[in-house]
Amino acid sequence: MEQPFLTILKYLPPKYTDGRYANEMIPLIVSEDYSRKPTKPVVVTEPWYEFVEGNPTGMDIRFAAWSSILSGAAGHTYGGGHVWWAHVPESPASVGSWPLEVEFDRTTYDYEGAVSMGILSQFFREIKWWNLEPHPELILEYPQPFCLAMPGEEYLIYLRYGGSPVINLGTAANGKNYNYFWFNPATGKKYDSQVGEGKEFIRLSCPEMYPGVTELRDFVLYIKSD
Repeated sequence: MEQPFLTILKYLPPKYTDGRYANEMIPLIVSEDYSRKPTKPVVVTEPWYEFVEGNPTGMDIRFAAWSSILSGAAGHTYGGGHVWWAHVPESPASVGSWPLEVEFDRTTYDYEGAVSMGILSQFFREIKWWNLEPHPELILEYPQPFCLAMPGEEYLIYLRYGGSPVINLGTAANGKNYNYFWFNPATGKKYDSQVGEGKEFIRLSCPEMYPGVTELRDFVLYIKSD
C-alpha cells in the first residue's frame, strides 16, 4: 500500500529535488490526488523556502499556495528562513549555504511571500470556499488554468501571468448578470466590483497589464452570479 507521505517522491528523482522544480510540481501532484476515488487529502507541508537573498520570489510563493488550494489541496504551509532555522544571540546558527538574516532588522514574517500568505488567508475567510471545487477546464486560452467553482454560480480564478483569460460560464449564464472583482494577491488590494452581462463565454482583462504596467503581476478574479 502506498504511504501518503511518499506521494511526492515518485515524481521527483533525487537529482531534481531542488526548490523550483518541486514548486512547479505542486499543482500537478495535488490535482492527481484530488481526482482519486476516494479523493486523497493533501496538505503541502514543505514548499519552497523563502530567504532574504535570491530565490524564491514572493510571486513563486504565491503561485505555490494559490495553485495548490485551487487544485484541491486540503491545506498549504509557508516556509522561510527564521521559521526553519533560527539564529539567536544565545544560540547562533551556522549560516552555511542558507542565506539567513542574522541581525534581525526584519524577520521572516516581513518577507513578501510571508505577507502574501496572510493576504491569502484573509481572502478565503470572506468566501464560502468549501462550496467550490477545482474546475480548471472552465478557463480557456490560458497557459496554467487554476479555478475553484460552483459552475453557473461562483468562480475563483488565479492568474499567474495576469492577462485576459476566457471563462466558460456555461449556457445557463445567458441573460443573467454577474458581479466580479479583481484582487491583487501581493498587496491585498481589492478593485471595485463590476457588473457584467452573462453569456456562455466571457473574456476579462486584468486591471494592470502591459503596456501600461511592464512588470509581471499575478491576479485573482472572483465572479458570482446574481
